[in-house]
Amino acid sequence: LTEYNTSDSRRRVDSGDHFNTADAPSPASNGWGSNIPSQYEENDSLLWEESIPAGVRRMATTEASNLAGLPGSANVPRTFRASWPSAWDWMMHYLRPAMDIYVFLAFLIFCVTPSVKKDSNSSWAFFRGNSMLFFWLPFLVRTFHGLVHWLISVAILPGSLLYHEGPLLRFYPKWMLENLKESLMYREMHRPRLIQVGGIPVQLVAPDGMMLDAMYFKGQGVSTSGPTVIRFNGNAEAFELQEEFLPRAYNVNGVNVLLFNYRGVGRSRWPRLWGSDMAGMLFGMWTTPSVCGTMLDAWTVLEYVVRGLRVPPSKVVLVGQSIGGAIATRVAAAHPSWPVALCNSRSFARLSSLAVELAPAFFGMPSGSSKARTMRAVTRGCLCATGWELDALAAWFKTPGFKWIEVVNSDHIILHQHSLHAALLRPAGGSSAPVSSMD
Repeated sequence: LTEYNTSDSRRRVDSGDHFNTADAPSPASNGWGSNIPSQYEENDSLLWEESIPAGVRRMATTEASNLAGLPGSANVPRTFRASWPSAWDWMMHYLRPAMDIYVFLAFLIFCVTPSVKKDSNSSWAFFRGNSMLFFWLPFLVRTFHGLVHWLISVAILPGSLLYHEGPLLRFYPKWMLENLKESLMYREMHRPRLIQVGGIPVQLVAPDGMMLDAMYFKGQGVSTSGPTVIRFNGNAEAFELQEEFLPRAYNVNGVNVLLFNYRGVGRSRWPRLWGSDMAGMLFGMWTTPSVCGTMLDAWTVLEYVVRGLRVPPSKVVLVGQSIGGAIATRVAAAHPSWPVALCNSRSFARLSSLAVELAPAFFGMPSGSSKARTMRAVTRGCLCATGWELDALAAWFKTPGFKWIEVVNSDHIILHQHSLHAALLRPAGGSSAPVSSMD
């Protein structure tokens, strides 16, 4: 890192010019190989001040040595474990794997046990004679809500693939590693720069055990319980990619800032299972679908600010960019007892409508072709079957706090006709109050 900070590549980054990927480390020899010590195995005596909950390993970094001189850093909890947002979320966390185990056992039963006579009146005959109800229906539900759900998640939230720093890197093809190492180099160089402007690394543990990587910036002249902004990234963002002026612009005006990465992005990862990073990751992905996990991430950072930092909800502002706007809107609507302020920036009204519109272009199909129409129908059906939906429009009316929208009419990703702003202007949006506009 010291070499990068003094090299020509770092100066080119500072000047805004593109730098040569040859300056980046080789993924196989500099931090991406399987022979590199795990981040869990680094010295953990510098960062953590509080005890870690049972079953959660400490994930410390060498950057912690830079924290000693930061003003107010001693008052910031470096670790926090969130509670379950509702009994329903807690129940479904255990019901999903239980249903998978049932499907597996039912498969073995139907394959191994002999068939029974049709005229039998026993309960066993009823079970064996209704394989569609007792096996195929649960199997299809879990297939779509598990495997197909995950495949769609790669397209909707590619950050966990593009900025992955976990055990899956060993399976990435060489050409993909070469394309991603520039991003890794930039994130590793830029993280210390965020710390230099006051960033305090914190680890937030979601209810399902996911360890979220976050960074807290304390505002000038305010306490940790003062006005606080939580930023929700877009679908292919990491907080290390943010420039220093973003938190600084808030801090100089007396506002605290919390940046974080969603699960699977950068250093946000699952705890080890049986001493294995891979086992922990696979178990976490199995027990918590992506859309549910993302909402747990949003709840975790919100609870950390409200209960961990003791910020009154009226002083909390959720700022969501792109898909982060829909996530922030949903978490604000899910907890009306905390009337937080909300900024929905360049986001959509419904994820399904936007995904159906963009799916043909994603696969390189002409928009008016029969293949495009078929792709739209398949996309709509898969999103519905897998539960992948973020309805920001419905959630917007359930948010009790002050809220506003940022919109760019020329946005080529979030098309304006599918934006939350356009939906609120249409009579079908159900808005009973006028929407004020400001250039």
